[in-house]
Amino acid sequence: MRGCALQALLMSRGRAVAAGTEADIIGTTTACEVDTPDWAAAFAALDDVGLPVTLNGRRVRLADTAPEKITQALQTVGITADVRQVPATLEEKMTVIDRVNAPA
Repeated sequence: MRGCALQALLMSRGRAVAAGTEADIIGTTTACEVDTPDWAAAFAALDDVGLPVTLNGRRVRLADTAPEKITQALQTVGITADVRQVPATLEEKMTVIDRVNAPA
């Protein structure tokens, strides 16, 4: 089918939480990618402060998190890194949705 975008349905905790094309679901959500030689230490440091950190290969990524917050958390433990904002993936959008819908 030409011109037909694939539709998706995301579920969290047994409930439908988003539907539409990948672009519709991701919307304006962004992520930050952390570029540093010691990606494992960066991942651990960001995880230790409770940020939503994931890995894409050896790239540390954080969905829906301000670059300044990431830089500050890394500087606190002496890690120098380049932090840049990038488009979020569908998986990262799901992380954001799941955090919002998490039980208190």
